[in-house]
Amino acid sequence: LTGHPLLLTLLLSALLFTGVAFFYYIRIPYYMFFKRNLSEQKKVSLGRENIVLALMTFPLLLFFVQPAWLNELIEQVIFYSK
Repeated sequence: LTGHPLLLTLLLSALLFTGVAFFYYIRIPYYMFFKRNLSEQKKVSLGRENIVLALMTFPLLLFFVQPAWLNELIEQVIFYSK
């Protein structure tokens, strides 16, 4: 780092931005787990909308993890429909 003020500036700015990012990212678990809400918390109920949403989300996540299954399904529909 001696003789290169640009590298020192880059290092110091990287440390500063890392500290700022750490502060903002650590706030999320702090407010989720350690900071308690003084008002009474609302209970979550499983309504019809939440069940339908879960049933629609499951295939989306499944095909995201295994896209080959979706590709095979599309190929079967295209080639066997002719």
